[in-house]
Amino acid sequence: MGGLAAGLGYRGSLEVINRIAPADRRSEVVSSYMIALFAGNSAPVIGVGFLSVAATSLTAHMIFAAVLTVLAAIALWTGLKFAPKDR
Repeated sequence: MGGLAAGLGYRGSLEVINRIAPADRRSEVVSSYMIALFAGNSAPVIGVGFLSVAATSLTAHMIFAAVLTVLAAIALWTGLKFAPKDR
């Protein structure tokens, strides 16, 4: 289910990127998007690996879960704060 959700999210976000990017700069925008996407996918795995060396695997995963929770709360707050008011 997680892979399906990630794939659909990737497909939808790439569609938005292609729609909003200027035609003459589309390849540059999509390339930057891909770099950000892959960095965002790999950084947590590398971070948990480094934390696992410094602490136990359980501690590393709990820290990772806590960081994700904080980031999700920030994203929710930002979305609510800047959402269009006409909905």
